[in-house]
Amino acid sequence: MTSLAASQFWFRSTLLAAVVVTGSGSAWAQSLTVPNGSFELPSTTFVDTRIDLWTKTPQPSWFDPAATGGIGWDQLSGVFANTPVGQPNHIDNVAGNQAIFVFALPQVGISQVLSSPEGTFQPGFSYTLTVGLLAGGGAADNSMFQVGLFYLDGSNTPVPLSATTAEFTSAAFPTSTHLIDQTVSTPVVQPGDAWAGKPIGIALTSVSGTGSVYWDVDNVRLTQTAVPEPTTVALFGLGLAGLLGGVRFGRRSR
Repeated sequence: MTSLAASQFWFRSTLLAAVVVTGSGSAWAQSLTVPNGSFELPSTTFVDTRIDLWTKTPQPSWFDPAATGGIGWDQLSGVFANTPVGQPNHIDNVAGNQAIFVFALPQVGISQVLSSPEGTFQPGFSYTLTVGLLAGGGAADNSMFQVGLFYLDGSNTPVPLSATTAEFTSAAFPTSTHLIDQTVSTPVVQPGDAWAGKPIGIALTSVSGTGSVYWDVDNVRLTQTAVPEPTTVALFGLGLAGLLGGVRFGRRSR
């Protein structure tokens, strides 16, 4: 191999390695465990108003069971078994065998604070929450549902961090048999942020509605993505410029 060819080979190999390392740094991500994120617990063959490892929102003062025909607040959400394949109401992309229902009334919902060591907001990372959602139980009525991330402050009070809101319209939810992903991401966590190092909280909440329809929710996923510091990217750019200059100089000297 000639000296020039060797230089070109070394350049291409080094550039490829650098791109792979830098690319994986900018796009590196891992899934974090969300306990009972597919709502398989408790197991049921029909409906169960319990939702293991999640906490239901407390009953608000305005709620009157008499106005709902005697249905209590705790009965407004729960797990249900997906119907068999071939049934007209079978949801075709449920993760596992079960999902949850949440009636479209304000403040009906569930939350969870991750307790594992990996389930904290770490500096240098952004966090993305994805949840499968569909609207059922009747015609679209412009009810809204919120998917959000929060943290607990020093007094264990939930503090909203990032959220996205879905509106129940026929255009947004054209079918009641296929979950549509709703996604929300946090900014990159900085060391001085109030939520840095705090446990990650997930909230799934009906924002508005009259209770005439309900939401089906499933497949809660949380992803942690590493974001390289700007100085790292800049240093890589300077190094790449040096490599390019060296190769050009080698070519001109021959």
